[in-house]
Amino acid sequence: CSVYVAFVLGRTGGGATDGELARAHREEGAFVLDIPENLMEGKSFDWLRAAREKFPWATHIGKIDMDTYPYLHRLLPRMAANRSCVDAASPYELVGRPATYCGGRCEPYAGHCAMRECHGQLRAADAWDDAVPVGGSEWYFFQGELYIMSLPLVQQVDWAPQAGNEDMAVSGAVASAVRGLSSCVVFRRLDAWIHLNHRTHRNRTKW
Repeated sequence: CSVYVAFVLGRTGGGATDGELARAHREEGAFVLDIPENLMEGKSFDWLRAAREKFPWATHIGKIDMDTYPYLHRLLPRMAANRSCVDAASPYELVGRPATYCGGRCEPYAGHCAMRECHGQLRAADAWDDAVPVGGSEWYFFQGELYIMSLPLVQQVDWAPQAGNEDMAVSGAVASAVRGLSSCVVFRRLDAWIHLNHRTHRNRTKW
C-alpha cells in the first residue's frame, strides 16, 4: 500500500509573520486550509472534510500528531494485514487508541462489529499499557496522536466545524454518524504505532 502524508496548515494566523506563512505554504507536502491556523476551533474537522473532497481515491483518511509520524512504518504492515477479513465485515473501519479515563461516565461505543481475531484487534489485557480497550468496551474519545477512518466512514460524518476539544468533538461527530449506519464499524487498535505510555504521558504533561 502507499501512504501520503501532508502537513496541514491554516492560511493565516498561528503567530507567524506573513513571510513565514508564505514560506511554510510553499514547503513540499504542505496542505493549506482556507481557515485561520487554530487549535480547538475546528481545524481537524476542516481537514477531514477537505481530504474527503480532495482525495476520493483514498482508502483511508486520518489525522496524526507530528511525534507519531516517525512510527508510521510500524503501523503500515498491520494496516495492510487481514484486509479481506476486515473488508468482509464492513466498509466502515476505525483505527485508533481510545481514551478511557472518564470516571465511570463512558458507555460502549455504538455500532461496533463483533470482535474477530482476524481484525487484528488487541484487548486491553494484551496491551503494554492500560489505555486501550477495543470497540464495545467503555471508552471516551479517540486519542489525538492518531486516528484513521476508512473513506466510506469519513463520507458518512458531518464535518461542520465544532469548537472545543477537537479529539472529543471528532469522536462525537463520528459516534453520531455510526448510530445512523446500516452496517457495523470494525474497530482496530494496531498497537505498532503507539510510542507513549498513557500514564507516563499524562504525568509528563501535567501542569
